[in-house]
Amino acid sequence: FEVASTLVKNTPSLNINISLALGGASYHQQIADLLSKDPDLIIATPGRLNSLCGHVASEDSTTQEASAMCIKLDEIEELVIDEADMMLDLGFKNALSWFAQLVNTETA
Repeated sequence: FEVASTLVKNTPSLNINISLALGGASYHQQIADLLSKDPDLIIATPGRLNSLCGHVASEDSTTQEASAMCIKLDEIEELVIDEADMMLDLGFKNALSWFAQLVNTETA
């Protein structure tokens, strides 16, 4: 939230449409926000981004419901993962690789 607030405050002329995806907030509300805003920038925690991309579906969701609740990153031009070095140190290499595979390599 702090990054988004600072970005909007310091770059008003860019008129950037930002969506947040953070753990602890409503998953369904964040999906609705991402789908309705068509954001230029998504600021997300790695765990929530993982969930929003469909890597983790809830046990009580059908495959169709899980797909309907997922976002796609195939039109992303740039992917920045904050503290990726720490994630690697903690053994999350597979998660980082999975994120990278979701990004359109033709535009990245």
